[in-house]
Amino acid sequence: MKKNDKIRVKNGVKDPDFSGCTIGGWTGIITSSWKDESGEKLYLIKWDEEVLKNMPDNQKSNGLSDDECALYEQDLEKIENKVPIKTINISQEEAELMISLLKNCRKDLNDDRTNKETEVFYEWNVLVSQLEKKIMQ
Repeated sequence: MKKNDKIRVKNGVKDPDFSGCTIGGWTGIITSSWKDESGEKLYLIKWDEEVLKNMPDNQKSNGLSDDECALYEQDLEKIENKVPIKTINISQEEAELMISLLKNCRKDLNDDRTNKETEVFYEWNVLVSQLEKKIMQ
C-alpha cells in the first residue's frame, strides 16, 4: 500500500482513538505512512465523504481529528475504486486530444490534493489508461 491508495478497514477493527467504536468497513485514502518504534507500518487515512457523513456523533466530539486516523497495515485492505467507464466511439485523434487534456489536468492536481480531488485524480488516471489502451489497439 502507498500514498493515495484507496483502502477499507478490515472487519472488527476498533478506532484506536475511541476504543468503543468498531470502524470495520470504513473507507478512505492513504495520505502518508511511517514505521512505529517496533518497525510496524502505520498509515494515516483520510476518511472519505461517506464515512464522515455517517460518523457517529460521539466520535466527532472526542476532541481528536475526525477526518483522519492512523492505522496499522494489518488493519487495512487496498480496494479498487470502481469507477464506471462508459464505452464511447471516438477517433484516434479525439482519443489523443483527450489524453493530452487529461494529462494536463492531472499535473494541476499533483500538489496537495484534497480527498475529493484525489478521487477525481484517480478517475482521470483510469480514463487516461482506458484511452491509451484504445489507441494501442
